Amino acid sequence: MKNNSLYSALEQFEAIEANLAKLQRLSDDISGFIPTGISFGSNPLYEDKLRAAEAIVEHMPAIDGWRLTLEFFDLETIAQTRLDLAELMELNRPGFAGGHFRLSYAAIAASSSMA
Repeated sequence: MKNNSLYSALEQFEAIEANLAKLQRLSDDISGFIPTGISFGSNPLYEDKLRAAEAIVEHMPAIDGWRLTLEFFDLETIAQTRLDLAELMELNRPGFAGGHFRLSYAAIAASSSMA
């Protein structure tokens, strides 16, 4: 009886290892579809790879109560985050004379430590 549970555990670990290898390959593919810079739009191949990775993660068994979770972002979210970051960096550049406030990390740190 003990051998059956050991055999079952080994089979489960082999399946998990194979799925992790698939996820690694998919992750490499997914990274290749993410454009550099700020580029809005969608890519059906990127979305297909995301769905494939999500399906593998969904069917991965829990190990000792722990479940694998991965969060993927769509290309629009990635582009918007990059745009937001670029705008913040523009506000913080030396000599910014746009009539807006100058972002100061020291002031932010000081105000958050007072709270």
